[in-house]
Amino acid sequence: MVRGVPWFSLRDVGDGLGLSEFGLDQVNAAGFPAYAKMVVAEEADPAIPGDPEDQIVLSPVGVWHLTTFLSDPGRGQHLANWAKKEAALLCPSPAPGDPAVFLRLLEVNGRKELPPYPWKYSGRRSEWHTLRDSDDWLYAQIANRGLTLKPRRVLNGRPGVPEIAATA
Repeated sequence: MVRGVPWFSLRDVGDGLGLSEFGLDQVNAAGFPAYAKMVVAEEADPAIPGDPEDQIVLSPVGVWHLTTFLSDPGRGQHLANWAKKEAALLCPSPAPGDPAVFLRLLEVNGRKELPPYPWKYSGRRSEWHTLRDSDDWLYAQIANRGLTLKPRRVLNGRPGVPEIAATA
């Protein structure tokens, strides 16, 4: 648990999905969000010889993102849904907008983009639709197109609707 949110071992998730070492390496791909994974130091156990190894752990959102990199993304949706439900059980009141628990816009080549559309059984579709309908996504689209919002002047004591203007 980190800040009250459960994180899952990449090796255990990989075993659950039947992934090879190559498949597990997808967490190092350029499109995998950095906030969805973490490297943790394993504690030394005197009963086990040798030095402890660093482990990669995934947040509940990280488990879902890993499934989007599979050649058949539908294959891992039940596991992603399980990770989301476990997080809800163990952390019933996460911080609003916590990227370890909730989907958020991705940073791709300096542009903000929506994450891939979730499959039916992932448990993330309503979250994706909420993100798509959010002001954050609206403002990201405006910024991605090189536009800005400029306020309209006040008419009869009431502010007007902002208008979109091209930046010069």
